Amino acid sequence: MSLKPEVEHPTPSNIEPTKNGFLTIILFMVLLGVGSYFQSFFLIGLVFVISSSSIAFAILERNKSYKVTAKLSTPITTYTRGQLIPISLSLSNKTESIVSASLVLLIPPESTLVESLPTHEIYLEPGETQIFSYILSITRRGEYLIGPVIIEKRDPFNILRKQICTSNTIKVRVFPELLGSKKPKDYQRQVISKMISLFSTKIKGAGTEFFGLREYVRGDPIKIIDWKSTAKTGTLISKE
Repeated sequence: MSLKPEVEHPTPSNIEPTKNGFLTIILFMVLLGVGSYFQSFFLIGLVFVISSSSIAFAILERNKSYKVTAKLSTPITTYTRGQLIPISLSLSNKTESIVSASLVLLIPPESTLVESLPTHEIYLEPGETQIFSYILSITRRGEYLIGPVIIEKRDPFNILRKQICTSNTIKVRVFPELLGSKKPKDYQRQVISKMISLFSTKIKGAGTEFFGLREYVRGDPIKIIDWKSTAKTGTLISKE
């Protein structure tokens, strides 16, 4: 069962420096002082252009409001150590304008994402809903919080940020494998074969084409991954 958000996450309106923004501002002040001392119009002009861009961002975004919702979910909340954890993120844009922003998925330090990055750009048309899929690997037992996902706007030079929305968090438990429950080496392959025999179908036409499930092959699009099968077997399963 996937966990649902318990509270609403209102759209924050504050604009603040990014993690590296403070250092960048200090660097600009130093460059401005050096440029003034040596009468370097290049340094002064560079600081002016970048500062103007950040100021324009703050002015434009100050009174803007966004209606973007984000929801994290996972098929189940208990896993065994080393089992892959499928995570789904649903993003909906209820604003009357296009939302182009940065997405940041916060994950435990003991975990790693498989073939994806925790930070990337998003682009949502008005009224559009997008589903993003992630695969998480946790090799240590324990209880973990996954999320939240933070959606934020940033100026072109990554100095200022404005948070648009945050998602819920998901609590998962990772258990060690029980002693005496060691599975055969080809256990996952056996499970996959059974699933293929259960869910594969034939279609009419010239010749016979076989459709079903198969093991994930590096390079397969994330959208064709079968998350329920992946959660059951602990191995990435793709549809075909």
